[in-house]
Parts: sequence; C-alpha cells; structure tokens
Amino acid sequence: MANMQERLDAAVNKAEVDTGLLHTVVHGSKTTTVTTEGGKVPSVAKVLEDMRVRMEADQQILHSIANGTTTTVVQTENGTVPSAAKVINDARVSLNNEILIMHDIANGDANTVVHTANGNVPSAAKAIQDITNAIESGTNDLVTQAQTAAQTATTQATKSTTAANRAAVSEAAAQQYAVEAKAWANGTDEEVTALGGKHSAREWVELAEEKTKGCFPTTVTGVATENQTDLVLPETLVSLDQVLLVSVENLSLMPDTYSLANDGQVVKLRYPLSANERWCVKYLNDFQSMGSDLDAVLYEYM
Repeated sequence: MANMQERLDAAVNKAEVDTGLLHTVVHGSKTTTVTTEGGKVPSVAKVLEDMRVRMEADQQILHSIANGTTTTVVQTENGTVPSAAKVINDARVSLNNEILIMHDIANGDANTVVHTANGNVPSAAKAIQDITNAIESGTNDLVTQAQTAAQTATTQATKSTTAANRAAVSEAAAQQYAVEAKAWANGTDEEVTALGGKHSAREWVELAEEKTKGCFPTTVTGVATENQTDLVLPETLVSLDQVLLVSVENLSLMPDTYSLANDGQVVKLRYPLSANERWCVKYLNDFQSMGSDLDAVLYEYM
C-alpha cells in the first residue's frame, strides 16, 4: 500500500498533467484538438473557428436561396431547398398551365377533352353538345311514346263510340230520374200520385211538423250483410207518428224505396244492400231539426 508521500506525489503529478491539458484547451490554436481521458476536446480557438466556418456556410446557403437563379437548388443538412427565384418561377409555370387548361376548357371545340391532374374534362362546347344530344335522344323517345299513345287513343276512341251511345241513353234516363226525384222531394200530390205515391217529402214534413214537436231525436245505425233488406229497430226506439229518415252510406233514400212494418220495428228496403254498406235510421224531433233533409217521411199508425 502506497504511503502518504507517494500518494501526495501522484496527486501532484496528476494535477500537473490536467493543468497542462487545460492550458492547451484554453491556449491551443484553431486547429488544436486535446486528447483527454473523456475523449478528444477542441481548443477554445478551434471551437470559435468551427463556429465561424459554420456560420459562413449557413450564410452562403441563405445567400444562394435568396439570390439563386430559377434553376438553383441548394443542398442543406435537411435536404435540397429551391431558391426563392425557383419557387416563384415554378409557381408561375404551374399557374400558366392552369390558365391554359381553363382556356382549353372554355374555348375548346365540341370534340375537345382536356387532361387535368384529376382526369379528363370536356370543354364547355363538348359538355353542351353532349347535353343537347341527350335531350334530342330523350325527345325522340317522347315523340315515339306520344305517337304510340295517340294510336292507342284513336283505337280506344273507336271502341268507345258504342259506349258513348249507351251513355247518351243513360243520360236521358238520368234526367228522367232527376225529374222524378224532384217530384218526390218537392212535387205536388198530383205529381207524386202519378209516380205511385201519396205525398212528396216536403208534404210529409209539413204534415208531420205538429206531430213531431217535443219528441226526442234518436238514431239507429248498422253495417249491412249481403242482400240485406230489413233494417231492424230496437224495441225501445219504436215510435210511430214521427218523421223517419233512412240513409245508406250518408245518402238519404227516397220515400218510395222503403216502408215501415206495421209493428214499427222494421224498415223494409225495396232494394237489397251490399255487404258492409253502412245504413242509418233517424227519428227526427221536429221540422226545424230536420234542416235540409227533405227525404224524411211520416209513417202514420193505421
């Protein structure tokens, strides 16, 4: 084991070596590199010189970028960078290309197709021509369809001649029915007698006016079965000597199309009903409550 003196001498020697290294680092030239236990260390002068060189290089790069030509590309630590003039020129060229594309689209003929970055684009003239062709094609189809429809209509018109003749006969019959219906509703006793009745609906109403005052209005409704002719009334609603209104599907029946049984509990229809037709029998209280329902008829107990 080294004694104190040996250890002291070793420490002094190490200090002298380290001092020498530090002196070289501080006072070395701009090319000096000092080898230490931790690796190579540049002198202060070398550090400053390296920084100067690097700054000059960076300044040169910036100068080249700022002042380079339209073809200058500057190499940097992060890759190549175009000069400002090249960036502006490339943008101008790209803009000119876009302007040319727009010019071709706007002014190209009906056959022009312009190539763009996103695919082919037809010129305005070609787009309009294509639309015109499509419309003309569709119009031709419509004309063909119209001609076919006209031929069909002609055929149907020919077939409908007989139907028109039948319709004329039906119209005449309907006019006659209208005259008879008017008589049943408002005609004189003579007009109604000629039709096989006794009084018109208006006459029945006037006759019933005094007898129906004070009676409560009641209604019986139902849904018909196939060929049903009897409308059965509840026993509690039996009321003779009243104004009676019968309707099917909200259409009031003429008095000659139904009758009231002698017991007053069944309305008998002259014509059978169809399945699911809705029928209604009303007992009206007086002339005022009837309003414009002129088809009501009084059935007197005999």
